[in-house]
Amino acid sequence: MRIISGNFKGFRLFSSKSSNVRPTADSIKERIFAVIGSCDGKAVLDLFAGFGGLGLEAVSRGASSAQFVDISADSLSTIKKNIAKLGVASSCKIQKKTAESFLKKNTDAFDLIFLDPPYEHNLLSPVLDLIYEKKTLAPKGIIVVEHSAKEPITNSNFNLFKEIKAGNTILSFLGNIK
Repeated sequence: MRIISGNFKGFRLFSSKSSNVRPTADSIKERIFAVIGSCDGKAVLDLFAGFGGLGLEAVSRGASSAQFVDISADSLSTIKKNIAKLGVASSCKIQKKTAESFLKKNTDAFDLIFLDPPYEHNLLSPVLDLIYEKKTLAPKGIIVVEHSAKEPITNSNFNLFKEIKAGNTILSFLGNIK
């Protein structure tokens, strides 16, 4: 996996040795960032961060800060290595927590939230509900959800403004209600 654009374009990222981590393919990242547009000055939250590829891509594209949340020690170790490789420690924060425990205590709002939970573990609705309840998404923010086609988003708190199908994966782009 590599950074596909921005200040760190072409940098190869360390990946996790865990079989539980499903890295986002470069072609999918290109589609995600084509919809998002500019990341300049945005505060980013990467939930179920894996090795941090999406959050670090946003940092490469000008995001002002990124928080990475994952429960796996292996994933967090890999994220730390990637942050060090890119030299962006001053703009990144790592949290060893479940997405739910992080969201319950978080008081910050983010402009861009990446949500890529393990497929078919019924985590989407509870996490989206917490993001809404705790006002974790900034007023003009975007949530990018990478999920299985077998697990549709049923949450009605956010406006689904774009959906892209890529094989068994769906990319859903959500924002605050109209």
